[in-house]
Parts: sequence; structure tokens; C-alpha cells
Amino acid sequence: MKPMQLHHSLFIKTPIVQVLEKALAACRTIGDGIEAYPLGDYILPSVFLNLTGFQEQKLRCICWDAATIDYEFRRDWISDVGKLGEYSSYDAKNLVYKKLSGKLDKKLCDNYTQSSLFTDSKKRAIIDKVFRCMDDILQETIMVKWKSKDYVEYLIWRRKLKSFHFAKDALLDECLKNVYDSLYKGRNRFAHNTVSYQENLPSLRELSNQEIIVDNFFCWFTLLMLIDEIFICLYDAFLEMLGIL
Repeated sequence: MKPMQLHHSLFIKTPIVQVLEKALAACRTIGDGIEAYPLGDYILPSVFLNLTGFQEQKLRCICWDAATIDYEFRRDWISDVGKLGEYSSYDAKNLVYKKLSGKLDKKLCDNYTQSSLFTDSKKRAIIDKVFRCMDDILQETIMVKWKSKDYVEYLIWRRKLKSFHFAKDALLDECLKNVYDSLYKGRNRFAHNTVSYQENLPSLRELSNQEIIVDNFFCWFTLLMLIDEIFICLYDAFLEMLGIL
């Protein structure tokens, strides 16, 4: 196996959090006075779209690398390309997750099966890593000041995140899938600028919905980072299965 065949490997193993770190570094040139607050309505959606785009390209690259070195995966992947679209929807991400974890279940010995790859302790470590990254890079930043109420609600939401909410038979459990549905609607709203013709006024029913808390950039950032960690783990296990690592 020639290393050059895995030219996407470095990108795939690059944590998505680096995109957020670069954005925050750029924001350090902005003052934190009230005059800078309107910038948040432009910068946060831009950062969010950069994160979603980064992840979409990563999933493409994972599938390409896997198809390059495993012909059975290639056959299945090509037959399902039409279902994957831009790799942005939950169904697309879940399909890639199931294909990779299914290969591990089928070909690896017991200590590399899906269930043992994502043990409870492993998933708790992923959660701790994601929370630590978010805390380290967001504390006292302009983004938190722009959305201080959202940040408080985000801290409440993330206390509910448990290891059994992801990386089981499906990529995400129902409660996190609901957050991803909100994320996906936000991605489409900002990518296609649908706010340009829609009134930015939620209905009273939406305002009374307790789940509205997940319509929150910080929740979305955290979920994208969580999914990123899952796919990096799957990619490494897949390469190890084929004796490439």
C-alpha cells in the first residue's frame, strides 16, 4: 500500500475545531464595544458555514480513501452516491457511519467491533475532549459576548449530553438528531440566504417550545465537533483494520 494513495489522511485527521480557532483568532482584531455587536450576525453564520463545509468535505474524503483501498466498500459507496448528496444531511452522515462501522463489524476481530470501538469510556472521553476544547477557545471571547444568553442556554443543554446519545447502531440518538435537524435547517437557511425574504420573527408556538434552545450556534458547534471525533475514530480503525496504520 503506497502512502500517496491516502493523500486525504492529513486533512481527515485535522480536528474541525481548528476552523473555529482560526475564526476566533481573526475576531481578536475586533473591539468588544457595543458597536461591534452587529458584526456577530455576519461572522457567526460565516463561521458556522465554514464548519459545516469542512465536515462535508471530510466525509467525502473519508469515503474516497476507503473506496480507494477497499473494493467492496467502493462498490457499496458508488451504489449509494445518489443518497449522499452534499454529505450535509443527517441521513447522509448516518449512512457513511453505518457503512464504516459495518465494515469494522464484518472484518475485524472482536476487539475492533463497533461496540468495542465506541465503549462507554471512549465516548465519555470524546465528550470531555469536545467540552474542554469549547471551554478553552470560547472563554472571554467576543462570540460569547455577542450571544451571552445563547451561551448560558448552551451550558445548560450540554449537561444533558451523555455517552449513550451517540455512536450506537446509528450515529446519533433521537435527542441529538433533533439538534442536528435544527443545525441542518440553519445550514440551509444561511447557505441559501432564505432569511432575505422570510420574516425573522418566530411564532409564539416556537417561542414557547422548550426545544428552541437547540437553535443555538454553540450547540451546533459542539455537535459538529462531536461528529468529527466519531469519524476520525472510525477512519483510524478502518485503516488499522487494513493494516495501513
